Amino acid sequence: MAWGIGANDVANAFATSVGAGSLSLKWACVIAAVMEFLGAFLMGGSVTDTVRKKIIDTDVFDPVSDEGAANGPELLMTGFLVALLASTTWLIIATYLSLPVSTTHSVIGSLIGVGLAFRGGSAVVWISEGSGFSKLKGVVGVVLSWVISPVLSAVFAIIMFLLVRTLVLRRPEPFKAGLMFMPLFYGFTIAVTIFFIIYKGDKRFSLSKKLSVGVAIGIAIGGGAVIAILSWFLIVPLAKKNVDEDVVRMHGNVEVFDLKTERLFSWIQVFTAAFDAFAHGANDVANAIAPFSSIYQLYRNNGQISKQPVPLWILALGGVGIVAGLAMWGYRIIIAIGVKLTKLTPARGFSIEIGAAITVIIASRIGLPVSTTHCQVGATMGVGLIEFKKSTVNWKQFLFICIGWVFTVIFTGFLSAGLFATLTYSPSNFRVPQGDLNYCPGNRLFQFNEESNEFQGIGCSGF
Repeated sequence: MAWGIGANDVANAFATSVGAGSLSLKWACVIAAVMEFLGAFLMGGSVTDTVRKKIIDTDVFDPVSDEGAANGPELLMTGFLVALLASTTWLIIATYLSLPVSTTHSVIGSLIGVGLAFRGGSAVVWISEGSGFSKLKGVVGVVLSWVISPVLSAVFAIIMFLLVRTLVLRRPEPFKAGLMFMPLFYGFTIAVTIFFIIYKGDKRFSLSKKLSVGVAIGIAIGGGAVIAILSWFLIVPLAKKNVDEDVVRMHGNVEVFDLKTERLFSWIQVFTAAFDAFAHGANDVANAIAPFSSIYQLYRNNGQISKQPVPLWILALGGVGIVAGLAMWGYRIIIAIGVKLTKLTPARGFSIEIGAAITVIIASRIGLPVSTTHCQVGATMGVGLIEFKKSTVNWKQFLFICIGWVFTVIFTGFLSAGLFATLTYSPSNFRVPQGDLNYCPGNRLFQFNEESNEFQGIGCSGF
């Protein structure tokens, strides 16, 4: 699973950098590997609630509940194993087809399939309890995010690029304007990244709960101000000395700006992508380690479902898997988003990354389960369409990607349901004691009837 995340999902961070010519594919893989591993190992210790409790009702498996006590934890362990198998299979297929899909939604689709196979619709959290945005944490929120996250990302990316184009790219002397605004862009990038880490980082630190929005914004602005000052004295003089005309040729349908000014943004873009990779490793590694960690902890805790810190060796295993997948197949998705979707330049790539990051922060705050893949693709399309020309984007590629988003949940759901049903309910040969036609070689499956206040047998697990 971690290998599949590295091969498919890590492209979110560096696809635009490669597509804009800011970074070679080789160096993109090296920097992404380092930052993803550090993010996964240092801040990836949370087992996200969305994976464990906001899609499937774990009470039907929990030994401390009425129904779960009868079913046993082995079924929950089987469900998590099946979720890993189904989502990993789909990620490998999608990556082979150069189709950027959501690893988060792959796991969610797999868990939906497990819930439907075990107890039907009642085991799946379709709409969360509560009011307002809290209702969007179930399956309904996942479906809505297919539309909401790309559109929001496109809007924020367009706004960011229009600001960059107005303040810098279309000025009479864009290179001087770029040098003047460069520290502000560095500071803004760091501020967004810090705010992103506070709300999407390791849940063990509970930064989003301990810090109010005002305090988080203050910390982010303070960090951004420090970086802006440092970049004015350190990076701007270096950029003024070393920037040259070595920029890739732009496509004819895309407005071409001053090449030296575009080169300035390549520095900022790589800087942004590196921190994006760190935050991605901290957050999305949970997609790989959460099911495995749950299986391991159920085994160690005699079937008790409890939240405990993820062992460091599991975090390291997830980090190594992500790096291996990125190194072997990561180029497929990097090319699919950064090259095939639309023509990118450093300024456009910088706007895309900022637009996607802002969308993820807002969605995280209100509890909407968005995918970083969807945000990145939506932001890329938004910037590509800013020229108001159909020929500036690859519509066939975009349609292919959208079909993959919908098919992700469907494929993983059906596959996991089939695997879980096969492992749980399939008949097997065993010796039946003479005269006992109700003999079960494994564990009986029970459902608690609230009306009669007693358990009712519904089958045999076969374990």
